[in-house]
Amino acid sequence: MAAPSSRGRSRSEWVTEDAGYGSSKSRRTELEEADVFHVLATTRHDTVVTPWVLDHPVHILFPDLSRQK
Repeated sequence: MAAPSSRGRSRSEWVTEDAGYGSSKSRRTELEEADVFHVLATTRHDTVVTPWVLDHPVHILFPDLSRQK
C-alpha cells in the first residue's frame, strides 16, 4: 500500500501491480496523491495520467498495441 501501516513500516517508494489494480482509477489516484512511483498494467482501452493530459487514452499513446482476445 502507499500509506504507512499502523505497525510503523515505511511506505513503499516504488509499486508495481497487475491489471487487477491497474484498471482501478481510484488505486491509481491513491498512488498519485501519495506521490509514489508506480507501474500498473492496464488495457489499451483505459486512460492514464501523463505529463500532458490527465485522462489520456492508452490506445492513442501506443497505437501499435495489439488487441488481446
